[in-house]
Amino acid sequence: MRPSSRWSAEESDEETYRCRYDSELRLARLDEQGIAAELIFPDTQPPFYPSNAVFASQPRTREDYERRHAGLQAHNRWMVDFCSFAAGRRRAPVQVFLYDIDDAFADIRWGAANGLSAVLVPAIAPNHVLDGLWSERYDPVWAVHWFARRSLSHMIFGGVFDRFPDLKLVMTEEGLGWAVPELRRLDHYVSNVVTRPDLDQSRFGGPALAKLSLRPSAGDLAAFSGAVSAL
Repeated sequence: MRPSSRWSAEESDEETYRCRYDSELRLARLDEQGIAAELIFPDTQPPFYPSNAVFASQPRTREDYERRHAGLQAHNRWMVDFCSFAAGRRRAPVQVFLYDIDDAFADIRWGAANGLSAVLVPAIAPNHVLDGLWSERYDPVWAVHWFARRSLSHMIFGGVFDRFPDLKLVMTEEGLGWAVPELRRLDHYVSNVVTRPDLDQSRFGGPALAKLSLRPSAGDLAAFSGAVSAL
């Protein structure tokens, strides 16, 4: 039976799994496929995680956070070493939690100093004790560098891109076909709020949208359209 944790002392002999940690074998397989370099998107199960990094919920208590944060930091240190075995060919983002913003800020700074220049920002579930990514609580994070699709509208309507115009949001494994209609839908929503103050959505969304300097699709809709058409 395969171990439930990829960090278990019991290791699988299957080559697919060995490529997750065997640097020489991984490089050999990349060379066979003509791949010169790679950005490693971590879906692993760091120490003390209840499940893999993509699907695990954010910590909800200080005790759970401190335990899992120690495991995440160990994983980040391992990733620095793993990337160093193939300098110039292998890069990865630093992983962070958003439970403690000071710690997240420090982890991002540490990652940048050690070659992990991108950041894997976790999604915040709607029923979580933490605020969603729309909150100004995360401004220190945006300054230094899912429910996934909902995160885009949260960040647009929360004014994150107005406050940090050079910030780039990268969403992986989401495709592109949804992006153009979603931006048009957000534009329509903004138009309704501006022109129809009698609507309930205007009562709730008006104060937030009044702070925006551009439409949600401004500067991006044409680029998205071109990218989708090229596929």
